Amino acid sequence: MTPGNQFNPYQFLRFEGLIQAIAAIDPNVFRFLEATQAYGAPNPNHRMLARMALEGATILTTNFDTRIEQAAGEAKLSTFVLSASRRAPTTSDRLIKLHGSFPWKRGRNVTPHATLTQIGKLGLGFERFPEFRDWFRSTTAGKQLIVIGYSASDSFDVVPLIENEVRAKSVMWLSYEPDPRRLAVKRIRAGTNDTPFPPRRTVDFVANTLDSLARRHSPLCNVYRVHGASIVKLLNQTVRLSTIDWALEPNLRPASQRNLKLVQTTLAENPLSALQKRVILRTINDGVFGESYATDVEAKPIRRGKQVFFEQSKVRFRRGTVEYRADTAFRKGQPDMALGIMEGSARKTPDADQLLLLLHHFEFRLGEQESDLHRLDRAIRKTEVVSKRSGLLWGLIMAKWMKSFRLEAGAKRPGRTFEVAAAQARAILSSSHETIYYGVRAGWQSWYAPTARLAAKHAAALKDFDTAAGLLIQLLFWLDRESADGIQESAGTACALNTLGIRSQRAGLIKTAQQTLKSLDERTCPVVKLLRVAAAAEIAHAKSNWRELNRLERSANHLILKLDPADHWNVRGVFEYLRQSRVSQKQSK
Repeated sequence: MTPGNQFNPYQFLRFEGLIQAIAAIDPNVFRFLEATQAYGAPNPNHRMLARMALEGATILTTNFDTRIEQAAGEAKLSTFVLSASRRAPTTSDRLIKLHGSFPWKRGRNVTPHATLTQIGKLGLGFERFPEFRDWFRSTTAGKQLIVIGYSASDSFDVVPLIENEVRAKSVMWLSYEPDPRRLAVKRIRAGTNDTPFPPRRTVDFVANTLDSLARRHSPLCNVYRVHGASIVKLLNQTVRLSTIDWALEPNLRPASQRNLKLVQTTLAENPLSALQKRVILRTINDGVFGESYATDVEAKPIRRGKQVFFEQSKVRFRRGTVEYRADTAFRKGQPDMALGIMEGSARKTPDADQLLLLLHHFEFRLGEQESDLHRLDRAIRKTEVVSKRSGLLWGLIMAKWMKSFRLEAGAKRPGRTFEVAAAQARAILSSSHETIYYGVRAGWQSWYAPTARLAAKHAAALKDFDTAAGLLIQLLFWLDRESADGIQESAGTACALNTLGIRSQRAGLIKTAQQTLKSLDERTCPVVKLLRVAAAAEIAHAKSNWRELNRLERSANHLILKLDPADHWNVRGVFEYLRQSRVSQKQSK
């Protein structure tokens, strides 16, 4: 459960991913979670929160337990549990439970949102509950927002809600620190990072959220971080409350460490078999979310020592199989029929949603190749239907990614006026920012990297070179330079930064790009050699060094055949553009 790697601390196994993996085998995990309520009792913190709610404060919690309700005793505490049937609190609701509530019962709307797919059904940043977002904005407007003991690791629902929708006049965030003598208060100032990337590469997710709040909402909202051990002291100093009797009720046992031992005993009485444990571990290893979205649609994984290779399945393409019929339709130039065959087959499998999303992704790629906007729109609609129904987070983020590149495809149409082109560039920037925001927090660099380069391209088109440079430099900072994919994405990003430096006449950007390309390991990712040549060619063109440019083109053609026959990075297109630009320069002279 340790957060991330050295490149992306957000890429870690989340609690909801672990619960999802276990629940796939034994749904009774929710009963084990609920069993924690049998031990202990509300503590002074619960009772103070209950008193605040009874006196008019609005309390939001992601916890499933009913400790605050118990602490209210016989007093009526109006509680709201977010669900498909209850989409926004009323003016009388005081306790708002964002992730469901105990008691657990399968099929109820208040089932705890303890898995990632359940959270995904809320939509990214509660997108599927616009009424709730409107309520949150109006409820926090002009108020104090106090956050207590929260990790800010709910990257897909609660944290985006706080960062984007809060309208409070002040935010005070208490982080526990075992020093009961004092409360250390620090004012958070607005930073300079104006990109959708987190301000820092740290496991202190609270710091990133507070920096984001300060940047987006200052000076209308004052943001503070408080370190201390006493919640009571914090609330007494910030909220006016009537006198509270802190004596423990005589019929309730105080919570203690033995509660944890009792829970462990409960779990030990229902041990998992060795097979179940292996299945859980395998599911977790399939992805940081515990969502086994890797399938053998294209190839079968074979492990050899510490490495995994993929071998093409030959049995799958025998005459009469679904794959054979789909392949035949593709060869005949009937892609819609082929996709229909594959989708019909996918719906009959246990992993129907996973397979359908992969097919919709393939259909989108096909639409890009053919510049078919109708196919792109159809692929997006299908992806949204499946991801909303299933709650698969990667499908929700993929839909965001698709929308950014659908806008890009529309912007390539000829005959645009300057005003239309500028409006399209701004729309692409806005859409791309959402994709990057969630992509980084999911840890999927193969999606957020091309989107960040797309955003930088259109920021440059608007002559906003500072934003373009900030996006590319932040992207380089967040990419994994130890994996082959990460190195390749880093090389492509360095080339984009090199181009931006030449266009904006900023020597510092060119220097950073060249240093990055030089530092990358070409043995792990040989394509780096080719991209170094492409970057050098742009510099040669800028200096009108035509002899060097011709030499670099010959070298690039050789490396393309050797390293990248499909020319994924369109290096041939780069040299074609440079040749045309050279001709235009000669004609203008």
